Amino acid sequence: MNEEIQCTPPELRQIANNATDKLIPEKSKNQYEKSYNIFVNWTMEHQVTSITENVLIAYFRSMGQTKKGSTIWTNYSMLRSMLSIKRNIDISKFTRLIALLKTFSKGYQPKKSRILDFDQITRFVTDAPDQTFLVVKVTTTFSLSHITE
Repeated sequence: MNEEIQCTPPELRQIANNATDKLIPEKSKNQYEKSYNIFVNWTMEHQVTSITENVLIAYFRSMGQTKKGSTIWTNYSMLRSMLSIKRNIDISKFTRLIALLKTFSKGYQPKKSRILDFDQITRFVTDAPDQTFLVVKVTTTFSLSHITE
């Protein structure tokens, strides 16, 4: 990678850096940076000199002792993007790491969203006090009228 940097003219390097800065959604950038920085700090604490599949397995294994599977997968996704952008490392090809992450998801039951049926919505629109819920009632009525058309 150092050869690539040395062979690229500075103005093109700047354009490339600006383009890669925009690869992470602006809304989520802080979370991605935080996840990446936590990993970098962990690697420094453990005197890691290069990022390998074994290093990532150890990292996520330690994370698995305190975090839920869904949180671990979220961190994996953010770290995958950041390592790809910042260090040109593609961890999506680390099959043993993926197998480990799948073990954290065993027994995971996603929370089912509560869905109101038509009678419950009708009861809300007719019975809820206008002083408190008028805007919600108007929005609900408007939304339903578009759905039923």
